[in-house]
Amino acid sequence: MPEEHTGQVGFDYAWKELLSRAQQAGTYMSCNTNVFDAAMFKIVWKQVISAIAFSLSSCDDDETIQRAVGGFRQCASLAGAFGLPEVFDFIAGTLSQATGLVDAEGDVDRKGMNNPVVEVEGQNVTVSRLSIEFGTNIRGQLAAVVLFTVANSNADSIREGWEQVRYRTSSGTR
Repeated sequence: MPEEHTGQVGFDYAWKELLSRAQQAGTYMSCNTNVFDAAMFKIVWKQVISAIAFSLSSCDDDETIQRAVGGFRQCASLAGAFGLPEVFDFIAGTLSQATGLVDAEGDVDRKGMNNPVVEVEGQNVTVSRLSIEFGTNIRGQLAAVVLFTVANSNADSIREGWEQVRYRTSSGTR
């Protein structure tokens, strides 16, 4: 009956079925091992990092942001332990995008056109729109800090990810 598969009645039915199948499966053996950790991480790392990046870019509460930062660091730690440089490359690319340092309008703003010039300690400094946006983008700044923390701790493991860091944080052109 359809009503047996919805609500509390459906849950009770599914639970009874699960218990009966568990008894037919044989004895349950619990083992405390990490033998499957590397294989599991290899399967899920891209989705996990994408979810963490989404959390960092879309959440508003401080606890979730802190957890996202911790998640990036933990994924980097696992990638180092399991010898997966492609994970570092993906983390570097993801975080460099999250900084917001990519100028969507090309490099016009970077050439100094229509940028205000201010005097700082006797020197003229050109202030670009991009630097103002980065200065007001707390998440972008946080992403940059995490990016450089991960890069500093794992510099030898990053391969193609350096291109993303260079591209995202420098001229904006390839």
